[in-house]
Amino acid sequence: MTTAYLLRCADARVAVHGSDDVLKPLIDACRPYFTATEFLPSSAPARPWAVHLDDTACGKPVPSRAGIPVRLDAEHRTLVVAPPRPATSNRPHIRLLRALMRRQLAAAGETFVPAAVVSVDGRGLALAGPTHAGKTTTALALLDRHPARTQLVANDDSSLRRRPGPGVVARGYPRAVEIRHATFPHLGPAADALTAVAQPEGPDDAVCLHPQDVAHALGTSTAADVPLGALVLLAHAPRDDVPGPALARLSPTEATAALTPLVGDADPYETWLDLHLPTPRPRRAPVARLARTVPVWRLTQTLHTLYHSADLLTELAAAPGGIR
Repeated sequence: MTTAYLLRCADARVAVHGSDDVLKPLIDACRPYFTATEFLPSSAPARPWAVHLDDTACGKPVPSRAGIPVRLDAEHRTLVVAPPRPATSNRPHIRLLRALMRRQLAAAGETFVPAAVVSVDGRGLALAGPTHAGKTTTALALLDRHPARTQLVANDDSSLRRRPGPGVVARGYPRAVEIRHATFPHLGPAADALTAVAQPEGPDDAVCLHPQDVAHALGTSTAADVPLGALVLLAHAPRDDVPGPALARLSPTEATAALTPLVGDADPYETWLDLHLPTPRPRRAPVARLARTVPVWRLTQTLHTLYHSADLLTELAAAPGGIR
């Protein structure tokens, strides 16, 4: 039986059509980041982007990087892809849904930053930095150290948006992350728990983890978004014998200069969508506003000090003036 669900992420939405046995695992894998409402195809919302999970050859083939053949019916704003087989092998389909959502959110003004985000007592800490800066590993240590006080919002990639009132909201997405085996010794007992829930599609030198699996393994939960209290730029200490992690507050000017190179495109992968669902170029002005609105810190650490960093970040979340 063919079913249809409307997926929402803030103001973005995508209709998904397919059989129940395929859609239910896909929707579960997207929670809590995308909410789903069932509707009758005959009562479809006006002109949302749609993804049809079936084996028909409708539409024109496009050069998707999702890892599965994708066909586009541009007139009806519809993508046609084969259903995942088995139904739980839906990582490429989630990539497509994520691209459609993120492009809509970018057009609405969201800023995309490579950052893991953890909610500590309901206040968000964004751990930002380039590839291999330690974003995910630091977030894992924080979740493992304080599972009762934390929630995983984003394990590697997030977007930031000003709230109607004061402040900024940090948002996560349904995105698997790869953790290199070399980092696991620094996570102590958590390494075994995370390895036990790893997905089989990871590369030889890493394991692949979904956000829900990470939260389950570490005894915590996931959240779609959180008011952002502080943004922390991660830096490696010059030597492994540094006694402990160190936090330093950046001025708005320093923070803007450090953050601007990190801000990226909403969707650098499905570039064939540029003609149909374009995204604005990253701009400096939203970064400068962010740096004036949210405290920005630099955390210098080594892998040997991850759990000391976790304690320091927890203190930062609760410290007067550290979160506002």
